[in-house]
Amino acid sequence: MLYTSSVTQNNQKKYIQHLVGVRGIAILMVILFHMCPQYFSNGFYGVDIFFVITGYLLFYGKQTSSPFSFFSFIKKKLLRVYPSLCVLILFAGISMIPFLYDTLIALTHGKNCLYSLLGFSNIFYIKVYSNYFAADSNMNPLLHTWYLSATIQIYLLWAIGQVLLQQTSVCTQRVCLCFIAIASLVYCLSFTLQQLLLDYAGVTWGQDSAVSYYDPLGRLWQILAGGLVCVLPLAKRQWVNCSIGVTSLAILCIIAFCNYPLPAWISILVVVCTVLILKYAGEVHKLKLFENPPLLFLGKISFSLYLVHFPILVFYRHWERSSPNLFWLTILLLTSILCAWALWRWVETSHFSRRGNLILFTSALFLACFVRGVFKLGLHWDMRDIKYPVYNLSSEHTNYHPSVHIGYDDKLLKGEGGTQALLRAQKTLPPILSLSGIKEKPQFVLIGNSVAQQLYAGFHEIAKQKKISGIHLTTIIFPLWNVHCWLNDSYCWTEEKANAFIDWLKQQPDIHTIVVSYLWKSEFSQLSKYTTWGGQTMPRTPATMHEAAKDFCTKIKEIGKHVVFLTPTPVFMEFEDKSLLGKGEDYVQWRKQRKDIIAPHNEEDPFVISKKEYMSFNEEIFTMLHKLESEGYCKLLHIEHGIFQDGNFSGLHKGVLFGRDKTHITPPASIYILQKVADEFEEIIKHNQANIHVNQNK
Repeated sequence: MLYTSSVTQNNQKKYIQHLVGVRGIAILMVILFHMCPQYFSNGFYGVDIFFVITGYLLFYGKQTSSPFSFFSFIKKKLLRVYPSLCVLILFAGISMIPFLYDTLIALTHGKNCLYSLLGFSNIFYIKVYSNYFAADSNMNPLLHTWYLSATIQIYLLWAIGQVLLQQTSVCTQRVCLCFIAIASLVYCLSFTLQQLLLDYAGVTWGQDSAVSYYDPLGRLWQILAGGLVCVLPLAKRQWVNCSIGVTSLAILCIIAFCNYPLPAWISILVVVCTVLILKYAGEVHKLKLFENPPLLFLGKISFSLYLVHFPILVFYRHWERSSPNLFWLTILLLTSILCAWALWRWVETSHFSRRGNLILFTSALFLACFVRGVFKLGLHWDMRDIKYPVYNLSSEHTNYHPSVHIGYDDKLLKGEGGTQALLRAQKTLPPILSLSGIKEKPQFVLIGNSVAQQLYAGFHEIAKQKKISGIHLTTIIFPLWNVHCWLNDSYCWTEEKANAFIDWLKQQPDIHTIVVSYLWKSEFSQLSKYTTWGGQTMPRTPATMHEAAKDFCTKIKEIGKHVVFLTPTPVFMEFEDKSLLGKGEDYVQWRKQRKDIIAPHNEEDPFVISKKEYMSFNEEIFTMLHKLESEGYCKLLHIEHGIFQDGNFSGLHKGVLFGRDKTHITPPASIYILQKVADEFEEIIKHNQANIHVNQNK
């Protein structure tokens, strides 16, 4: 026993009821932050209150007469957390299934389920998921489970500490606890120390907010602060106790409900106020600040409400692709409270048998593994009114003719990053993917940067319809890709990689067309450079890009193949705020930025691009591509003919999400765009096929 309670049994009922009211305030802060972060930007400090309450209960709930049992303690805490957590994972996993429309989302959600169930979601987010406060984080229904994982880890550390210190003197215990608390606080507030620790552990962290938000080591001081409630003395005069309690509550409310960014050290003030409220505000019971029925009800179901409110909110965001208005916020809040009450009534307060707990855990584990493997199964489903496959990885896609392996350099062409890394992690998947046909020899190959991956679904569909077999290489071999880009080397064009591609093409006589889908940029800068076929670094200008593209086409034509360039896919906008670029913000955030920064085209969806904007933005690119076509170096697939048939091209088109972010589209958009040019693509393929037969006869 580390500390004993100084509170008498007569006051126990008052303290517990008082604590439930504080829980109600904490959960209210968290819910308001998640639902209306623009108005309650500091509501996340409610989690700090929860940690202090957890520490208070750990110290307060122990009896000196009963010896501490490590396994009994852990068993009790796991049985308190896991039944509700398993139900959450089942609920969140099933509710997200309609939205697992591409490989990355399915893979990430599967990992979220698995790590949440195993109690390591906070570690997972530290390593890979980036910032808790980022816009894309708002679309993860299990993001809030980091708190449960951190709590489970703290329970484990507490139990170990009990075992190690139970035979030591009270003085030694206090010294150790003070040292741990100070070290944890310094770690929490020192981004430098956090970064050094993560660098030593080999983890890359790329966010501005503190690592300690997820890290249990940065929360230990809040847990230990909760123990102060048990040792702080009460004043002899009740009005002093009342003044301290009311003042602390007022400060906490100001922090919680003000809409101004606060420095990191404000968490110290939140913790201090929480400790003082737990100790002294119970003395103002005559005012009934914490004993009103609504607050007590919220506090009673706070754990269940914390679990269910966020996935319900995320489901709405995924379904509507926008943030809820006041009416829907009210509906979502009432729905969350109703579901939380049901979870509290039938799961949290029910004592399941060993068999019942095993069934719950096994079901949640099965669902986590199922979602984790959805992309391998190649499932198809409807997302609103457009059908599309889970592009990239279905079993249908991976059927290809064995001859495509002839001359294929796995090490060079497979790559190491992005989709390449995803494929490499799946041992059963090949580095090349079939677009259509059952073990047919491919006629065309799709290459390029991330835009080629986005348009993969569209090519898959039209290839099936037109019975054209083809493959998609998950690699970068087009020399205009900037070798000095911010991505890793596997995304860069290299002469070695390109020569390996040429050698492979020479041994594929049936492949006659090379389709290049590239993220063209119309802004040419002397500071932006790329590497030519021969390895020479060149400035990025219209003239040099034209020569590099012509050089690429010449190399392909020399081996009897034909090049098809896709005209630019729609780039919706360029932000003046460069800090937003490359951060992976969700469509909702891009839409909000468009509405805030640039006058919208219409009130329904400001995330649109008109044909005039599209043609103006890509004017220099069209000039270069048309010149290449007129010189006989390539053919153009004019996808803009289909993009603007129905007016402006929108990020939310006819109720279907088309814009993934600033420069990338979704599988439905890919299918929609390429369906419009399916006949044009078929004619090009037939023309190139006839030419290659003529050349072979010669």
